[in-house]
Amino acid sequence: MFIKEINKFSLFSFIGFTIITILSVLLAWQTDLYFLMGIPVVFLVAMLVVIDVKYIFYLLLFMLPCSIEASISSSLATDIPTEPLTVGLMICFFVLLAFKPALFQKKFFRHPIILILAAQF
Repeated sequence: MFIKEINKFSLFSFIGFTIITILSVLLAWQTDLYFLMGIPVVFLVAMLVVIDVKYIFYLLLFMLPCSIEASISSSLATDIPTEPLTVGLMICFFVLLAFKPALFQKKFFRHPIILILAAQF
């Protein structure tokens, strides 16, 4: 029988996630604010961003057919969960660009499509 040693980071991550999940479910149950049960999902997405942003992009591609339109007011609506994921990926790009500009080649920013998008922005 093989016994695999669990490192401390994985153990503390699992215990922390379990505590966050239990507390958010109990808090949502007590306050009748059921959106609080989404806190563990936000925590998992944040961990995926730290591990590798590529997984968030794949999650966005997977969620495109599943997205629904949610009306915030009579004149404002958004697609859930694709638009928040797109905004999150945009923020990750700008943070990566600010902290590690050497990862991006100069010819990337000189490409005509990028220049047209920048002009429209």
